[in-house]
Amino acid sequence: MIADYLKFVWSGLQKRKLRSWLTILGILIGVTAVIALISLGNGMNAAIGELFSGIGNDKIFVSPGGMFMGPTGEMLTSAKIDDHDRELIENVRGVEQVIGLVTRQAKIKFGEQTKYASVVAAPTDSDTVKLLDSISFYKVGEGRQIKNGDRFKADIGFNLARDMFDKEVQLSDNIDIEGQMFQVVGIQEKSGSPIHDNMVRIPIDTGRELFGIPDEYSMFIVKVKEGSDPAVVAENIKETMRDDRNLDAGKEDFSVELTANVISGVGTILSVVQIALIGIASISIIVGGIGIMNTTYTSVTERTKEIGILKAVGAQNRDIVIIFLIEAGILGLVGGALGVALGTVLAKAVELAAANLGADILKAALSPGLIIGSLVFSFGVGALSGVLPALKAAKMNIVEAISRV
Repeated sequence: MIADYLKFVWSGLQKRKLRSWLTILGILIGVTAVIALISLGNGMNAAIGELFSGIGNDKIFVSPGGMFMGPTGEMLTSAKIDDHDRELIENVRGVEQVIGLVTRQAKIKFGEQTKYASVVAAPTDSDTVKLLDSISFYKVGEGRQIKNGDRFKADIGFNLARDMFDKEVQLSDNIDIEGQMFQVVGIQEKSGSPIHDNMVRIPIDTGRELFGIPDEYSMFIVKVKEGSDPAVVAENIKETMRDDRNLDAGKEDFSVELTANVISGVGTILSVVQIALIGIASISIIVGGIGIMNTTYTSVTERTKEIGILKAVGAQNRDIVIIFLIEAGILGLVGGALGVALGTVLAKAVELAAANLGADILKAALSPGLIIGSLVFSFGVGALSGVLPALKAAKMNIVEAISRV
């Protein structure tokens, strides 16, 4: 019976090849967009999670302003954090170490080329160097970390060394930062983060002089003592700073974030953007479903005599409904299958293009569940679109159907 259904459906599709392919196109475009967006979104979430896992769950980030911008983000805020805040945090129970960083966008010149990049000024004492070397963002792959006495020395990001300039920057080369020459003593490992792979790190005292910043910081990295709960320590830091600034809860002019919260926050933003884009892409799927309904209605009209003959030889209304639901479902399934293939290719192409631009964090992650779900959904959209035409076909009068030319 199923074989007969499929034979009938196939013969109908063969007679309307061009119309069938045009109908499939709407589903194809929608599924392509959905597959590409979801796989890229999932890949970015996984990459960000992996990236931040290299920081460790025992780290807390404190920054000025009401929104955390990341380990090297600059703040568009009038709020400040300074040495007084650092001393406050150092005295909070559960805090082992506090590192203050200063970050600015600066003009970097190498050879005859001038570019702009983030410059991070960091302390160079041995404890700080040890902590920074434990964070994936700041690990040095070639050369060494900047240390005490390195007044005009710098560590640079992997992409800055290899791709930013026409000529690769090597160890012992000199780069010009805002008119001051610095010798490169270390090249960081590739982290996958565009910000950190294109940054320059210099001693904090030198950075303060270079940018004219006497005692302010862009952010603090706080290491929590072993055995202490980072969430409790973070809340204690927040309470201490609120009390010192005489601020009410919820009105802080600073941000205190755990590593896990940063990952969650970025993931939430990505999910919202992803949902919005998928919603837009789904319009194409809806249009495709309407196209399938229209095509199935046309098929019913063109095959009225065949429907009458089927009924005359014993086909029940249920059989007629099933035949046209299968036909509509196959149109959706073919569009979905082609969309999955094209969406996968598109996602991988975006990943490769991003990698060539140094944004290794943009990855595609295509799961079997996503593929199967997309195929089932596409078949379902097609079958659902064929319900009304199928019911119309089933209700036809045998005599009128057979007699129609």
